[in-house]
Amino acid sequence: MKTRPLALRRPLLAATLLLAANALLLASCTTYRWGTDFPRGQRTIALEPVVNLSQEEALSTLLRDTLAERIAQTPGLRLAPPMGEPELRLAVKVLPLDQGKAARARTRKSIASHDDSDSYQTVLYRLTMSCEYTATPADPALPPRAGKVEVTADVPLLQDLALAQRAALPQLARDAAAQILALAAQPEPPPAK
Repeated sequence: MKTRPLALRRPLLAATLLLAANALLLASCTTYRWGTDFPRGQRTIALEPVVNLSQEEALSTLLRDTLAERIAQTPGLRLAPPMGEPELRLAVKVLPLDQGKAARARTRKSIASHDDSDSYQTVLYRLTMSCEYTATPADPALPPRAGKVEVTADVPLLQDLALAQRAALPQLARDAAAQILALAAQPEPPPAK
């Protein structure tokens, strides 16, 4: 059997590797989405002041800033200038927080009753935040979209509960902002007949 000289195999190998790398790059790019789910004419968003019914004063500012950051980072969306005409107004109301504890435990296996290596007990501090939102388009022919989201944050139970809350609030704000924008982008389903 005749083999090719080494000088001819290297360029062929390099070309094959380059072709395989380009195929992988193309395959990974097919899942990337360009743009946004928001319909045309509703991509410039004005954020109304967040109404906060919880006892956490900083939560309204934190949620508003997180929503603004999320809008600014989403391709195709932009915040309306203060004196500009928005295509969509987004109003959010934070309901009182639900606070509680969640305990998880795993006991040792009955076979290895002398070994405690796989047993544990954890107590977590759980905060649940509910938000109601209303997305009102500037076009009066389009109906407003409204709904409610609920997000949960678990943090380890610490001696100082205020410290645990301060750790959980940014997580709640990020999760709520993501869900609110995802749901506000969905058009209203047609009315049932």
